Amino acid sequence: MFFDPQPRLPSPTLTSQPSPPPPCLRRFASSSIPPKLSASSSSLPVAMPSHSDHCFSFFASFLRRGLPSVALSVRYASSSSVGLPMDPARVLRTLLSSRQFTKASQVFLSFTSPSISDPSLLDSMLLCYCKLRDLPRAQSLFNSIIQLGTLPSLASYGTLLRLLCVKEQSSHALSLFFRMAKAGVLPPASSYHVLITRLCSEGYLNEACFLFDVMLGDGIRPSLPLLKFLTYGFCKWHRMLEAERVFRLMKSHGFVLDRKLCTAMIHGYFREGRISLALDLFKELKERIDCEPDVCLYTTMIHGFLKFNFVDEGWELFHEMVGCGLQPNVVTFNTMISWYCKNSDVDSALALLDTMKSYGLTPNLHCYTAVITALCRAKRLVEVEKWFEKMLDCGLIPDDRMFQLLIKNLPFDHMSWTMGKVLDHLSRNGCNISVSRFVRLCTSDSDEELQREVRLLFDEMAGNNIISLKVVLHILLGSVCSLGKFNIAHLLMENMVDHGSAPSISHYNFLMTCLCKEDRIDDAYSLLCLMRSRGVLPDLATHSIVINFHCKRGDIDLALIAFDEMIQQGFRLPVDVYNSIIRSLCKAGRMMEAQLTFDRMLQAGIMPDKGIYTALINGYSKMGKIVDARYLFDEMVCRDIRLSSHAYNALINGLVKTNMFRMAGKYLHMMLENGFVPDTVLYNMLINQFFKKGDVRFGLDLFALMVRNQVEPDIITFGAVINGICRNVSRHEKMKLSLAVKLEEARCLLFKLLSRNTIVPGKLTQNVRCGTTKEKIELAIEYILHLPDVGLVPDLYIYTGMINGFCRANMRNNVNALIDSMDKAGVVINHVACTILIGAHINSGEIDCATELFNQMNRNGCMADNVTLDTLIKGYSIAERGMEALSLFYMMRKRGFFPSKSSCHRLLDCLCLSHASDLAFRLFEEMVLLGYMEEESLQAAHKTFDVMLKRGKTPDNEAKKQLLNVCYKHGEYDLAFVIDKNIPVYEVLPEG
Repeated sequence: MFFDPQPRLPSPTLTSQPSPPPPCLRRFASSSIPPKLSASSSSLPVAMPSHSDHCFSFFASFLRRGLPSVALSVRYASSSSVGLPMDPARVLRTLLSSRQFTKASQVFLSFTSPSISDPSLLDSMLLCYCKLRDLPRAQSLFNSIIQLGTLPSLASYGTLLRLLCVKEQSSHALSLFFRMAKAGVLPPASSYHVLITRLCSEGYLNEACFLFDVMLGDGIRPSLPLLKFLTYGFCKWHRMLEAERVFRLMKSHGFVLDRKLCTAMIHGYFREGRISLALDLFKELKERIDCEPDVCLYTTMIHGFLKFNFVDEGWELFHEMVGCGLQPNVVTFNTMISWYCKNSDVDSALALLDTMKSYGLTPNLHCYTAVITALCRAKRLVEVEKWFEKMLDCGLIPDDRMFQLLIKNLPFDHMSWTMGKVLDHLSRNGCNISVSRFVRLCTSDSDEELQREVRLLFDEMAGNNIISLKVVLHILLGSVCSLGKFNIAHLLMENMVDHGSAPSISHYNFLMTCLCKEDRIDDAYSLLCLMRSRGVLPDLATHSIVINFHCKRGDIDLALIAFDEMIQQGFRLPVDVYNSIIRSLCKAGRMMEAQLTFDRMLQAGIMPDKGIYTALINGYSKMGKIVDARYLFDEMVCRDIRLSSHAYNALINGLVKTNMFRMAGKYLHMMLENGFVPDTVLYNMLINQFFKKGDVRFGLDLFALMVRNQVEPDIITFGAVINGICRNVSRHEKMKLSLAVKLEEARCLLFKLLSRNTIVPGKLTQNVRCGTTKEKIELAIEYILHLPDVGLVPDLYIYTGMINGFCRANMRNNVNALIDSMDKAGVVINHVACTILIGAHINSGEIDCATELFNQMNRNGCMADNVTLDTLIKGYSIAERGMEALSLFYMMRKRGFFPSKSSCHRLLDCLCLSHASDLAFRLFEEMVLLGYMEEESLQAAHKTFDVMLKRGKTPDNEAKKQLLNVCYKHGEYDLAFVIDKNIPVYEVLPEG
């Protein structure tokens, strides 16, 4: 019910008398009632205080004295004794105006909820509960105000927003913002600052950006802390374009940019490869007197330079920092040590460890982790043991990260030694652990004994407080995983739970990495299900492990499923995950999907790195889409992303492939001007391309120039040369004049750039004879015989190339001898070599030998691919064995393969010549559907169609439509007229 604002007098007809108030109230009432004034004391009429006024006075007095229970008894007495309800609004306003929020809350709760329906009072109480940080009651009051058809005041709305942010309920705060904005109410400036800051800290940058734009549109000037939070958030989440926008806004408002903020910007620039912008900002800081670079900023710059292999510039900054009186810290040295370890220069990293002592610094666990991991990769296991013991002697215990790296890089037979050393160190430092039990654990073959020893050892280690259970679990997980006992690893997880400490996400990720390393993907997915059942949600690292594993195996579709799941679960994918996906798609030739993933990455505000750009450029170049490749290359330059030799190599390879030699020379010149020296990869690409174009002499010249320029050939180089020679063994026809002119121009241009005008093309190999088939075969054999002299062994690719050369030269006896030498070398022939031999048998008219070799492939478990089956179809068609060829054709279609156009034409001719018109027409319909009907096949199609009409057979509507389109396309209007005229006639004839 609603209360009257004025108390009502009792009715004169009322017969019942109210009960007297309690004695204490009578005492306080008698002392507080003022004496009556005489009539002569004032000529003005005096309003005497009512009973309600006295009660209210007592009520307020008791509350001020901190006696809420007595105050409430006054309230009940006033309402029950004389029937005068106390006005709650009046009481609450008095308490709220004096900022007595706790007492106001007690009074408010004493009234029933319908007692107060004043929106302004409810608004005041909303503000009160926000001040008391009582979020549930504040939200309830907010809903009550909305139900009354009104809105809260700007102050209470803003306070409620801030309370939601303090309680880390950003999503509810955002919902409240949109609800009020829909009603045309925007929060005050202070609430914008709190809400945007909270959204940035929780990673909701898109929402923070939206609110920031609304704030600016509302004419509110952003504060310096707010702009800093936005900048830090964008830098943290790799969104440097938005960070730059806020950075410029700060400058336009005249704010002074501090050193910490500039360091974050510089780090972001380096992370995206925008080195020039980082340098400009660093120079700007050096010129400012009040913001000189400190050790942290110098370390950030050194890390950025080393990341892009600017070692000299990094050392120059190091010496500049020392010259300015700044002493490098452990992070500075760790940055440099990590770079040398990453680039396999462990000796320089070890020298830096010794240099730290001269600065009074002690290496931390990160330094030892980098050095020991690099020594593991270099197989310097004796030094691994030495430095591992040094680390333990310094009192450092391996953490989760180090154990993961050891599992990844240390040979499994050394893993037990490492774990034993850790346990021995712990036992010598007061941890009661039986090292002999660990030895039995590592040598046990019985699963039951292993389970018993693991459980006892876990209990021993968990009973000591020297190391945490997390490290205990990592030590034992590393041991049992090195033995391949993954079932015991699951038992260890259960032991962890029994000790009242659930395994962390890092333990699950650690075990999942081991499972993926052993190619046990089903067990890895079972572990994922186990994690979820225990309430441990997979994190970013978990999904990244699965995606990277699928990409390495080539299971790109499974990787894409995991990729989509990550996005649906709200994960912000890091660059390396996009890198794995895009690289795999490019490698599989699925460039459209790769480009869509790239666009998706940009829309998410994630800046691609040079690895992603290089993968896309390489993929487009291999497919001959050189326009797209050049666009991406130029985009790298525009975005100030540091170009790599791989990007140059991929683009130059694509340009040469499409005969754009002048453009290739332009980019090669740019590459040399930027300080990149042509490496083995570039020479391999060029050699391979020019051999494919049929220019054997140019390919040999490039190989000789490569050796002269002291670029060491690898096995791929020799493979390209040998395969290139063998591919051109039987080629004697003259090259097209236009291509010959372009190749001559390319020869002069490339030699001018690669040899710096010191060598004339053709001079290096002028004494090499490679004109005839015999000379080419002998030259290829010479290269194979030269391999042991340079420490190389022929691989399957080289043997396959040589088999191709012998088959093209019709030297079959040499093929048999070469296969025998392959068997002795332990090289197993694959389906590619078998396909070459099948083709050789077919060219010699030995179709039965080709069939026998095909059957032998199946018996040996060598799966025939699309090319093998296609080759055999051509062979059967040439041998006029159309039924067997047609059987292979339909077998290919069932397997999802598509026969080539040339093999289909041969088979169609074979069926027509053998008068198998029904079968020929069925094949003809298949060819039409596959789009294989071109001008050269119309004659055979006409014959087939004519025979078909004479026998009363007609193609279906789709075949008719396709055939008519092809006829019109090639100007065969007479044939089109016959088809269009005769088919309807036969279609209406009754059957039989």
